[in-house]
Amino acid sequence: MPFGSVKSGSSFQAEVAVFRHILLATDLTPTSERAHESAATLALIFGARMTVLHVYLPPALVASASALTSVDLVGPCGDGAQAQLDRLVWRLRQKRIRSESVLRCGMPCEQIVRLVYEVGADLVVTGTRGRHGIAHAYYGSVAEKVVQWSPVPVLTVPHQASAIRVVREDRWNGAGELSP
Repeated sequence: MPFGSVKSGSSFQAEVAVFRHILLATDLTPTSERAHESAATLALIFGARMTVLHVYLPPALVASASALTSVDLVGPCGDGAQAQLDRLVWRLRQKRIRSESVLRCGMPCEQIVRLVYEVGADLVVTGTRGRHGIAHAYYGSVAEKVVQWSPVPVLTVPHQASAIRVVREDRWNGAGELSP
């Protein structure tokens, strides 16, 4: 991941990461919308391209009266998810963000990390649902696992959080505050 230097009007100077390829991992639910917005803002700031990934769980095996057979749940599930991904990528392209979609079947955390390597992403953005207690213990957290396994930085965006927004430099007073 390349680094650049940032200088403001004051004596503040910092080294910052420059992201060129952002992987947005989404479950396509309304709670992931903040993560979509944040990833798009970062892509615009850095001039990065974006890969939008959705992973659905493998189809279940169903026992019939005669034998154990596989039921085609992939087709309908994949078709609906691909249509949603296409709409999301269309919206990103309307903002002039170079983007593509990837639809995978498998365990989400494994597929996300695998795609980081495949596309050369240098940042993963994903939403979090904020499960607690028994639900968290039972289902776990895909975002937590991605943070643990990812070779690149991971930005997790809680569903109730505000999306990242851009602040004009002339409104920044150098003391960590915005001027009116």
